[in-house]
Amino acid sequence: MKKILFLCGLLFSLSAFSQTEWQKLSATKASDFGLSYSLPKTVLYFDVEYSKTTLKAGPYFRYAEKLLGINNPIVADSTFFTIDKVAAFSH
Repeated sequence: MKKILFLCGLLFSLSAFSQTEWQKLSATKASDFGLSYSLPKTVLYFDVEYSKTTLKAGPYFRYAEKLLGINNPIVADSTFFTIDKVAAFSH
């Protein structure tokens, strides 16, 4: 029984030290009767891997279906981006 009480007391005392410091704030005329409070800042970093695909129309795209048998030739230049992998971490 004494061991259980000792362990409980030890756990409670350790949790008391892990709390953040606090201070009493008062609204004064110098601060225009306002209080300022800020939360801890959390920073997230992201690693993003992407692929860039560039499609260019050739000079003979009009004849691609007739001569090469391609049903949907590239008729205009375009660029596409695709996201391959995203990883998030914090410090």
